[in-house]
Amino acid sequence: MTTNEAPSMEDRGKFYTRALDATKAFVAGIKPDQLEAPTPCAEWNVKQLMQHVISGTIFIEDMFDGKTVADVGGKYAGDLVGTDPSAAYNAAAESAKAALARPGAMEQTVHLSRGDMTGAAYATSMFTDVLIHAWDVAKATGQDTKLDPELVAASYAIMLPRQGQLPEVAFGTDQGIADSADLQTRLLGMLGRSLDWKP
Repeated sequence: MTTNEAPSMEDRGKFYTRALDATKAFVAGIKPDQLEAPTPCAEWNVKQLMQHVISGTIFIEDMFDGKTVADVGGKYAGDLVGTDPSAAYNAAAESAKAALARPGAMEQTVHLSRGDMTGAAYATSMFTDVLIHAWDVAKATGQDTKLDPELVAASYAIMLPRQGQLPEVAFGTDQGIADSADLQTRLLGMLGRSLDWKP
């Protein structure tokens, strides 16, 4: 895949599935005493970041079951992370992967709070979310921050047409990284991340 070639809509679920799996190693690397550590997401510590990731992931199965956000209601209210973020994340990821693998999942309509969309569009937004938060977790907990290059290339190709239009509330301020930088650095910069971030 080139940096200009986004995955087909049919493959969006496969890339999201790969990102879910790749993120497992970063979550497993969180030490118990790091749950309160700050992250590149300024408003969240590690546990709060994982709460965001797990809550978004665990919603997937219900959305592909055709439920609305109102139908789900407070089903997932409360602490989803507990004392073992790896176990909680893995369970949510496996549930999401099963939903994504269903025949016709990418073509079906899902009912989100921001409106109806196809399963492929939903998987696309969640793919970049989990990939970028994997880096956040790694950075916050002192792990190797190298992401899967093919996943980085896919996310970059998806997000590039939206550069300059991405909501800062979701991704942060575009860092204006030079085109000469490596692709992961350019993706991170586009999504408001700085390699120089320190706790």
